[in-house]
Amino acid sequence: MDVALNLVLVGMPGCGKSRIGKLAAKLLHREFIDLDAVVVESAGMSIPEIFAKYGEAHFRELEKNAARLVAKKTGVVIATGGGTIVQPGAAEIFRATGRICYIRRPVEELQTAHGRPLSRDRAAVEKLYAERHEKYERAADFIIDNTRATPEEVARRMVDAFAATV
Repeated sequence: MDVALNLVLVGMPGCGKSRIGKLAAKLLHREFIDLDAVVVESAGMSIPEIFAKYGEAHFRELEKNAARLVAKKTGVVIATGGGTIVQPGAAEIFRATGRICYIRRPVEELQTAHGRPLSRDRAAVEKLYAERHEKYERAADFIIDNTRATPEEVARRMVDAFAATV
């Protein structure tokens, strides 16, 4: 396996990117980076605060800047925000140094709220899923289903699939 390649996780808010990503990073003995945390740190405020004060367009610009920054690293596991990869040019930023894994989870199993401004209720999540799931599939180098499995099982399958792509 090419140890320099990044493993980049994409998918809907609440699909398990952060939790599974941390487990995958442990299995791979790599650093885990949560892109949302990078945005929060650089902005000095929470994502809901960014949305409330500056709007989604500003948040997306901060997110894209953070993506460019973390994609320059090598050999890391990156959990992106739910909308990161659907932004123009984002897949190319991550594909230059890594492989993209779409964590697919049925819409009825996705969590709502928890500081996610665009997925505050079930109707909002269903709308986002309809808008995004095909974009996630197109961006992905491989897809892992997160259905009826423990996070540890999903992380193991992800690591195995990632190894097969490099």
